[in-house]
Amino acid sequence: MNPGGEQAIPAGGADEFYVDEFLSNAGRLLETAKAASQAQGGNEVLAILIGLDGAIHAVSAPDWPLESLAREHGARMAYRVSRTGRKVRVEGRHGSQRCLLEAELPAPAYRPAATDCSASLVRMSLT
Repeated sequence: MNPGGEQAIPAGGADEFYVDEFLSNAGRLLETAKAASQAQGGNEVLAILIGLDGAIHAVSAPDWPLESLAREHGARMAYRVSRTGRKVRVEGRHGSQRCLLEAELPAPAYRPAATDCSASLVRMSLT
């Protein structure tokens, strides 16, 4: 940002700036979703909308097309973040631009179940 609080646009112009921002957002969403998936697991779908003013809104609308979601909420960028099993996926839409990023989560490390000592003790008595 410059001293006046406005964001500087690179030499390539506004289109290049928004493409860079659009793809950068998608990459950050993918990394965040990967970290959350490793901690929580499960399947989930969430839409992330970025408004004209830069405000970020998260909504649960898995069946809505991104273009419709963006139009309904007045967003300039829309992303759908989903995780299914070990796959995390980010779909993005910004005007006529689209992106799709996917990542496969590593297989969980094998950890043997902790044994419960009291459960493994058997009391026998001879009579």
